[in-house]
Amino acid sequence: MSGRVLSARIAANPNTYPEICMQYFVTGATGFIGKRLVKKLLERKGAV
Repeated sequence: MSGRVLSARIAANPNTYPEICMQYFVTGATGFIGKRLVKKLLERKGAV
């Protein structure tokens, strides 16, 4: 199933699908962009 179709189905009925959890691997997390990226990722659900 493509990402678009799955997204449309979840939007149509969010209670049908379980919560999706992502894992992120970030290099350069102490740089200008990395600091901000890691902060935003930590606000979301998932493993960083």
